[in-house]
Amino acid sequence: MMTKPNMHEQLAVLSFGLLAILQSHAAPVVWTNTSGGNWNVAANWSPPQVPGTGDNAIITNNGTYTVTLDTSPTLASLTLGGASGVQMLAVNGYALTLDALSTVGTNAVVNFNGGIIAGSGEFIVNGALNWAGGQISSVGGVTANGTLLVSGGNTKFVRGGVLRNGGAAQWTQGTLYVDAGGTLSNRLGGTFDITFDGTASYSSDPQGTICNAGLWRKTGGTNVASINVPFHNGGTLSLWQGTLNFAPAPSLSPTGTIEFALGGTDYPTNYGRITTSQTLQLAGRLAVVFRGGFVPGPSQQYAVVAAPILGTFQSFTAPTISSAIFLNPLYQPNAVQLVTTDATPSMSKLVLDGQSRFTLEIHGIASQLYVVEASTNFVVWTPLATNTMPASTVWQFVDEDSVKFPYRFYRVQFRSQSVTPSAPTLTLTRSNNTVIVSWPLPAEGWVLEWTNALPQVSAPWPQIPPPYQTNGANLQFTEPVPLGSKFYRLHKP
Repeated sequence: MMTKPNMHEQLAVLSFGLLAILQSHAAPVVWTNTSGGNWNVAANWSPPQVPGTGDNAIITNNGTYTVTLDTSPTLASLTLGGASGVQMLAVNGYALTLDALSTVGTNAVVNFNGGIIAGSGEFIVNGALNWAGGQISSVGGVTANGTLLVSGGNTKFVRGGVLRNGGAAQWTQGTLYVDAGGTLSNRLGGTFDITFDGTASYSSDPQGTICNAGLWRKTGGTNVASINVPFHNGGTLSLWQGTLNFAPAPSLSPTGTIEFALGGTDYPTNYGRITTSQTLQLAGRLAVVFRGGFVPGPSQQYAVVAAPILGTFQSFTAPTISSAIFLNPLYQPNAVQLVTTDATPSMSKLVLDGQSRFTLEIHGIASQLYVVEASTNFVVWTPLATNTMPASTVWQFVDEDSVKFPYRFYRVQFRSQSVTPSAPTLTLTRSNNTVIVSWPLPAEGWVLEWTNALPQVSAPWPQIPPPYQTNGANLQFTEPVPLGSKFYRLHKP
């Protein structure tokens, strides 16, 4: 007589059946044909079945061979790459869907010549990814940590998916579409080189986005490369030659850098330019490097940005040209230029006033720091005063102590390059036995600092904390004339 199993027995049977199904789908399917071959051949795999939905495909046998995708599998994961040799996966017009984390080893290569890479799992390529055509729609993202070569005349799409570069990428040919909400991300530590006058655009709404946290640079092409999708720069955007045009204008983060690599005076061959027809809000750091042994000469100009300009960069760095010749940014309503400036000072009108004091008229470059020194023997020179040259480019200096010397010789030296854009101009004056340090309002956030000697390397200066005296449109600090040298500066912490 048959009896009906109880509920516990039914649950046990169902649970066992479900476990058996899960285990069968989680079993790995391993590639065995080290001579290479087509994916869709069961004899190339162990067990002899073509990996399909829910399977973990493993291609890790040593040797040099190519596995050619000739079907469109949906996998749980893919592991590619052995300990020696070169294992290559050729994706030619088919769809590869990965629903869990998949990896490509450093010895392996993915040749993506067409088709689609999709799925919810991240596809991490630590070897080489050669992209000559096709569409990346993977929401888990394709992450290239080794080399990424974007080449060939076919159009490439980051369509609704994510492409991350954390290694060395080169874009040498073909239009690149970033659309349908897709993202191209150059990560911190990644380099993305544009070696020709290519175009990144979109053909399917919404527009995609390019985000740079590493080094994004145009090193080739003497015409115009175009970025026609939103571009966010939090890393370094570097121009070597030609023009990089943005539509819309790029978003510049305060933590980012815009760099121009000067290799000569001729545009577009030896230096590059950023252009946009939209308002460009400047932010972050402006930097210059010299390449190919080139050093700019005096009275040279480099038009590096052509756009409606709003604001200034927060800082500027450039290599030293000579002790008093340096590059300086010139901000104009529709451009930013780099101008070589000769800050060598000159003196005129050395006169003796009614109190037997010598008065010097000193000429220099606005916003640059100059030091007046005096000597009685041309050997020992004593600093008397420092001053940031005002906008008038003329500094009237009065030597209050000249009456104490039967004779005295003077010289003026250029001390530093340009101060931070938007920094208030610091003025130092002396009245009898008092030193007055003043600067114009507004000056929110700026703190007065001092030192007895200018350091050879960057180091903190002691602060003279606020509050400061208000004198009309200026703030000022007053103290007795110090013994020996004393230098002042404004610093915004």
